[in-house]
Amino acid sequence: MKNTYAIISGETPSDIRDKIIQIFNSKENCRGEIIKVLLVSKTGAEGLDLKNIRETHQVEPYWDKSRDDQVIARAVRQESHDDLPKEDRDVQPYLYISTKNDEIWDLMQEKDREDESIDEKFNNRALEKYKLNLEFRKLLSEVSIECQIFGYEHCRVCAPTNQILYRDDPMIDIKLPDPCETILETEAIAKEIEYKGIKYYYIINGKNTIFYEYRDDFGGYAPIDPASYLIDELHKLLE
Repeated sequence: MKNTYAIISGETPSDIRDKIIQIFNSKENCRGEIIKVLLVSKTGAEGLDLKNIRETHQVEPYWDKSRDDQVIARAVRQESHDDLPKEDRDVQPYLYISTKNDEIWDLMQEKDREDESIDEKFNNRALEKYKLNLEFRKLLSEVSIECQIFGYEHCRVCAPTNQILYRDDPMIDIKLPDPCETILETEAIAKEIEYKGIKYYYIINGKNTIFYEYRDDFGGYAPIDPASYLIDELHKLLE
């Protein structure tokens, strides 16, 4: 059978669309025996769940790189390549970008010349935005509560303290050091001291005495704020 193709666009009737997808995803078509190429428009790609795709071809760049991810996501689905042997369970994406024509470039006046084609400008701008979004999303994931719950690496956590995390004047915040502290879990031999029926612990480190209190908010002992009245009261008990 000759190579055949099908088209799915926003104008494709739903019943025809469903039939095309059914044939395309069938085991009989896992190597493209029936439909070799599927042409899909932007509007037609919504909600597509395709199987056994080996290549994706985008004929032009887009200003938002997340669209590239969406195109690839149509081809990379859970169990989408189970009908193929393991060595063929991969997808190769292609993106086509027009570049400047050197012959036309030489004929143009200098004031009309541009170093990049429109496609190149779109793609480069999209890449810059995409990288920024990735950094922002990475930062959000590092400070999310899920990061700690599931024990992911590189979590960024502001340890619970009594310090003010921000002030009314943002310029003060910019100049002051970061009040957040990294949670460090350590073991140490501490002595017990009791004040008003509550047990505290202290460690003498050289000339300094560090007092600890149990914190329910993160289930462990943490240094007592040096500005707390407890410091003076506990020092009196040690005298």
